[in-house]
Amino acid sequence: MIVTTQTGSVYEIDIDAMKMRRTNKEADLRKDGEWVSMVKEPVIEMGRSMILHLEPLSDNCSITTRFTTKVIGISE
Repeated sequence: MIVTTQTGSVYEIDIDAMKMRRTNKEADLRKDGEWVSMVKEPVIEMGRSMILHLEPLSDNCSITTRFTTKVIGISE
């Protein structure tokens, strides 16, 4: 599934494999472009922020949570 947000971020989400990867030419985040494991299935709805619960992306945390801007596109 491909999810696009208001800021232009594009998330490729594989629910079956519980992994995601993000791209955004305007803003870089840790692990952009790399597959990252999700620890919880996200709720994805048009017009709402998506919350992603991810594997730890640094050594000093047990989980990484990311909040997106509003979802403006969802495609398979």
